[in-house]
Amino acid sequence: MKPDVGSGDSGKTDIPGGRRVQKDSPTVEALGAIDEASAAVGLARAFVKSPARKAVLHECQTVLLACGAQVASAGAPGAAGFDFASALARLEKHRKDLSALAPRPAHFLTPGDTPAEAALNLARTAVRRAERSLVALRRTVPAVAPEVAPYLNRLSDLLFDMLRAEIAGK
Repeated sequence: MKPDVGSGDSGKTDIPGGRRVQKDSPTVEALGAIDEASAAVGLARAFVKSPARKAVLHECQTVLLACGAQVASAGAPGAAGFDFASALARLEKHRKDLSALAPRPAHFLTPGDTPAEAALNLARTAVRRAERSLVALRRTVPAVAPEVAPYLNRLSDLLFDMLRAEIAGK
């Protein structure tokens, strides 16, 4: 099969569901932000030492793929199908476990003493950007699952909790 080289040169791209859209559309912006968030979470996973945290971060990347699929197929038949409620409940459990390890900081953190700290902070900010892109998209495409934004919001909180635990050495 011949590769589809150059098909995006005109400023359009294909997204799942067979749609062709402008590369600067809110949908593509949200998809790109979610993809960047997943990459940043993967980077953090590469640096954290705890096998339990690595597993949680891998699970988060899997859910981010589902977030991207939901954004790409919003409004299409069968678009909803991922159990975001269960994923959100697992995030909350992980957050509760992590919150017990380190108190809330009384000042702003400046992570970067270790690669894991820096990567977790980068992942947190990338997830926040994905959340902002999704909020903007939902103004024009309300069919995007309402569960995606809360998941991204809580994921950034989880990454902050992991960061606090890393800084505390726990």
